[in-house]
Amino acid sequence: MKRRKGKSIFLSAVLGAATLFGVGHGAFIVKGDASKDGLTISEGTEAVCYIKYSETSKTYYTSIEKALEVAKADPAKNQIYVIPGLGRVISRKCEIAAGDTLYLPFEGETCVSWEGPASSNAFADMTEALVKANRTSLVTVMPGVSISVYGRLTIGGVLNNPSIGLSGQTTGHYAEMLFKAGNAGVEPASLFLYSGGILDLAGGYIKKDVKGPDAHAPKVVANNGFQIKLPFVICD
Repeated sequence: MKRRKGKSIFLSAVLGAATLFGVGHGAFIVKGDASKDGLTISEGTEAVCYIKYSETSKTYYTSIEKALEVAKADPAKNQIYVIPGLGRVISRKCEIAAGDTLYLPFEGETCVSWEGPASSNAFADMTEALVKANRTSLVTVMPGVSISVYGRLTIGGVLNNPSIGLSGQTTGHYAEMLFKAGNAGVEPASLFLYSGGILDLAGGYIKKDVKGPDAHAPKVVANNGFQIKLPFVICD
C-alpha cells in the first residue's frame, strides 16, 4: 500500500473535460487534454499553472496554492508547472510535498537552456532594461506567506555557454520568485527548506524585496539535509 503524502481531499464534483467548478479560494479547475498556455477559464480569470499527468492530460488551476494542495493529497509524484507570466501571485501558505516538483519555466515547460557560442560577460538582470527584456516569469510571494519545500522547487533560465570567457551565468530569459518584505503588522514572506527537499536554481532567481529595516526582510531558512543546486560559473 502506498503511503499518502498528506490528508486526502474529497472533491464533491465529477470532473469532465472542460468542466469548470470552484474548489475553495476561487481556484477553478479544467481537467482534460487542454494544453494551451494562458487558457482562459472564465471571464477575467486565467489559468496560472497546471498539474501534468502525461503529455495529453493536464489539470489547470487559477491558484498555485490549490494545485499544490491537490498534488500533496495524491500519492503519486506530481509535476506542477507555472505558466510563464509576470502576474503570478502566492497569497496564502503552501507546501511542495515530498515527491512533488514545482517548476517555474522561463518558456513553455523549459527550465534549462544554454546560449552560445558567443561570449558574454553580462548577467540577465544587471540593469532594469535587461530585467524587462529577460524576465519572462515572475511569481510574487506576498507578505505573511510562507512556502515549505519538502519536494523540489525548480526555477529556470538561459545560461551562458561560450567557448571562452565567462560561462555558466544567466544571460537570457529567466523565471523569478520574489519574496515581499513585511511591515510592523505583517511578517515578511518566507521560504522554508526541509530535509530531503531540493531547491534547483537552474538559471532562475529567488529574490528578496527588501525595503525598510532588516526585521521586515524576507527569510530563507534551510534545514539540515536540504540540497541547493546552483549553476557553476567559470571565468576562463
